[in-house]
Amino acid sequence: MEQCGALQHWYNHERVLEDIVQGAYTHVALVDGEVAGTIGGVMTGPSVSEIYVFYVDENYRYQGIGARLLEAFTMEHVEKGAREQYVSVEEGNKLGIPFYKARGFRQLDQKGRYLRRIG
Repeated sequence: MEQCGALQHWYNHERVLEDIVQGAYTHVALVDGEVAGTIGGVMTGPSVSEIYVFYVDENYRYQGIGARLLEAFTMEHVEKGAREQYVSVEEGNKLGIPFYKARGFRQLDQKGRYLRRIG
């Protein structure tokens, strides 16, 4: 139930619209014209990539869409000089945490913060 509250907070219509306008969503995956997933973030330093938003619709999970979104996002930031990539993950996120760990992220001392070396 707690995770539902987090989803409603981060992915409600007004919040998503605000993030789109601010440019937080940088990559979108389309399947047959439907949005299947999105990822976004920014370079927060000369060599630091930060993932702010990342979501794959439940109807499209486990099809490699998330991995491809992360790869495209990461490669763009590597080309800009990124060597580290950070993400914050809601504690108890049973989908996100294993996904990130499988891709080389390790948890930092800070609760919910993960890092991996890239580039």
